[in-house]
Amino acid sequence: MQASAWRRWGFMLGYGIGAGFLVVVGMFVLVGLWRPLLEPWPTGVRIRGLLCALATSAFLVGALIGRLQNGLRRLVFVTAGGTVLTLFLLLRATAPPQNATALVAYRMPGMLIALAGLLAGTTVTVWLRPRLTAERVALLSAGVVAAVWGLVWGLDGGDFKIWLWNLLPTVFPMVGVLFGVLAWRTPTQYTKAARAIRAIALVPPLLLSAPFAWTMGVGRMAYPAAIEALHPHAWVRLPADEPLTVVWGGDTLEANYHAFSADQRWAYDLVIAPFFVGVAALDAYGCWGVPVLAPADGVVVAAHDGEPDHPAGQFPATDEIRNETVFGNHVVLQLAETGTFLVLAHLQAGSLRVQVGETVHEGEPLAACGNSGHSSEPHIHIHHQRQPPWERPVGFAEGLPLFFRDHDGPPMPSGGVRHVEGRWVAVGATVRHAGRAP
Repeated sequence: MQASAWRRWGFMLGYGIGAGFLVVVGMFVLVGLWRPLLEPWPTGVRIRGLLCALATSAFLVGALIGRLQNGLRRLVFVTAGGTVLTLFLLLRATAPPQNATALVAYRMPGMLIALAGLLAGTTVTVWLRPRLTAERVALLSAGVVAAVWGLVWGLDGGDFKIWLWNLLPTVFPMVGVLFGVLAWRTPTQYTKAARAIRAIALVPPLLLSAPFAWTMGVGRMAYPAAIEALHPHAWVRLPADEPLTVVWGGDTLEANYHAFSADQRWAYDLVIAPFFVGVAALDAYGCWGVPVLAPADGVVVAAHDGEPDHPAGQFPATDEIRNETVFGNHVVLQLAETGTFLVLAHLQAGSLRVQVGETVHEGEPLAACGNSGHSSEPHIHIHHQRQPPWERPVGFAEGLPLFFRDHDGPPMPSGGVRHVEGRWVAVGATVRHAGRAP
């Protein structure tokens, strides 16, 4: 390659990264100005939504700049620069795991996927542009849609599926935008049939971009996993002796909002009457201070204390997404029967009675119910997952089925809430521990 060509490509690359940087800075300024309006949103929804909006906005603005400059290669590098920068910020802003090995395993796949996608996109758009037609772009993007959703629905579980699921609302919408730009800018004849083909070619990119709405809480679906396909199952007792109302729990998204997340696919949020009282005082809630008991025999592998209990209806003033900020004070048990991990979260500050390495038996007190971490009011959160929480960021472990025994309800009691006459009403089951059968 001649020196002039190297200079031209270097200039375009620098131009793209510079444009992406300006987009990122501009979006952060806007986020800072509008932050007071975003405070009522839960931390996880707010931060992930903003980062995804940031990445997609950088891609769209980059595409617009490239279109105005009327150069396809410049468009590619502008969007590439914005994408690399925003993806890097996305990975940096999401709290990493707590050891170096998991950190590399967590960040490298995302960066490699992004770089591979950019390389493939650059190759297709620059070197193969003469061969591109709207029909071929449509077929290529339709193939990506079929492959991604086929793997998401077809795989029973595993890390690859979890990564695909987490990339669906973040990275793949940017891929959809790239395919959409290609379909729209690919040379074609100006006939009615050609315009119809071009319009049809935009459908697969729209399908790739649609999961972006999930970041705003629109159109979400449960993580596609079948109870029968994932093992081992955990059968445990209820984590308290008092009657527990299942606010969220079960196998469907309607009954269990956690079902969207791979690691909390079958999580439960349990409360004790009175609840949903709508006041900030924590002692107004029946669950506050109630002993949280070991649901099964196991070893304490994590015991975090020191997070404050915040008033009901408020969330911690932090943008970090990590175990301590999401789960608050929590205990993690490695179950003796299965070797998998049981997470009990949102415990009361200063109430933990166990330490890491301690063996506990079913029914022993672990702590008291509190309102630490990402919690709207005092409740007991419990879920079952395959990997230890400190090895994976929130949302990237594999959730496993969790069933309750020795109580007066079904093994997997369902939850759910409805808005009735201006207030929230729990429609889930109320269950109570009945003692272990002899």
